[in-house]
Amino acid sequence: MIEDLSYFNFNDSVPFDNLSNYDVQDPSFRIFSPASLPSQSSSHPYPVHLNIAFAIIGTFISLLTICGNVLVLVSFFVDRQIRHPTNYFIFSLAVSDFLIGFISMPFLTLAIYKNEWVLGSFLCDIWLSLDYTVCLASIYTVLLITVDRFCSVKIPTKYRNWRTEKRIVYLVLLTWIVPAVIFFASTMGYPIFSKKPNLSKIDFQCE
Repeated sequence: MIEDLSYFNFNDSVPFDNLSNYDVQDPSFRIFSPASLPSQSSSHPYPVHLNIAFAIIGTFISLLTICGNVLVLVSFFVDRQIRHPTNYFIFSLAVSDFLIGFISMPFLTLAIYKNEWVLGSFLCDIWLSLDYTVCLASIYTVLLITVDRFCSVKIPTKYRNWRTEKRIVYLVLLTWIVPAVIFFASTMGYPIFSKKPNLSKIDFQCE
């Protein structure tokens, strides 16, 4: 409690030995100096026009990411000819990038625009977990695509016999399960073990 009152400066013009002579309903009556009171709204680090530009650009990139990956997902389900095991990696990559455009980027844009996280502590934990998970899943998928292309060129016969649909599905699931376990456990467990929430109570930043 004492630490919470450390920013108050008492108004020296008010004698505390006899407060009965003062009308507490008088607007001019101040026990604390108004200049010493903490500001309720923190100033935004960016100018208004630049902040609006960031919001517009972030929204546009998010919508572009969503639409582009939706086209990939729709084409995968509509066209049977491209539904072979190798393209399962492309499908997984489209899902992860879609989630980045649908979840990660909009909430990040909102946090930048408001200069604080306004959706509560629980959604902060969920957003961090999903953001880290889909980003790492996207990286793992790109790695698997690279290995797949390399093996297809260097050892085409052996790799073609090994690359069954079941094994590719297992690899795709692995690229999602590993990041999900790592980041949901660490992000949800950090506030419990450290006694510090991911949502800062000082500047309301979700990190």
